[in-house]
Amino acid sequence: MKPKEEPMGRAVPADIVFRKTRTDYRAAPPVYTAHPPTKATVLIRNLTGSRVKVWSPQNALLDTPRELDDQDEYPFPINAEKDSGTYAYTAYVVDADEFVEGNSPPVIIIDK
Repeated sequence: MKPKEEPMGRAVPADIVFRKTRTDYRAAPPVYTAHPPTKATVLIRNLTGSRVKVWSPQNALLDTPRELDDQDEYPFPINAEKDSGTYAYTAYVVDADEFVEGNSPPVIIIDK
């Protein structure tokens, strides 16, 4: 009998987690520093209780826009063509019609 595979979230800590607070939705941490090429992805986990649509308007994260169901996670590839810098990304809580806040908006710093 093949052993049951554990979901990635139980074995690997997420880089960014979306959570619902009492009054709003937050990204933790609000500012995340990525270090490509040694780490080529940003693992985002959704724990909001709702679907969240993630996109990177400055194209720092690839594979966006992408929707994550509650409890889902996805390792978004970092765009290797982007220079070091600070890039905003957007996370929209579909069912609540609200944006995830972080550093208004949350940001990813690419540090090469």
